Amino acid sequence: MLYLMSYPARHMAFYRMANQAIRKVAHQTNTPLIDLTRVFTPLCPELKCPNFLLKDDHHPNGRGYSMVAKTILAQLSD
Repeated sequence: MLYLMSYPARHMAFYRMANQAIRKVAHQTNTPLIDLTRVFTPLCPELKCPNFLLKDDHHPNGRGYSMVAKTILAQLSD
């Protein structure tokens, strides 16, 4: 089965636009979405989120990727 996945980061314009497009495609194609943005939003309410995201490009760090893996596993287990 195919799944789509949003970016964890949402503060940069690129990520916001990409996430909007990913959500739209998921909705239009009835494809399950693993929405990492919703998982990371309460963990990273501010632009800087050194506990989970790298400061330069907002990609996950080690702890962030661990959260991504747990989120994917939980969704695939449902």
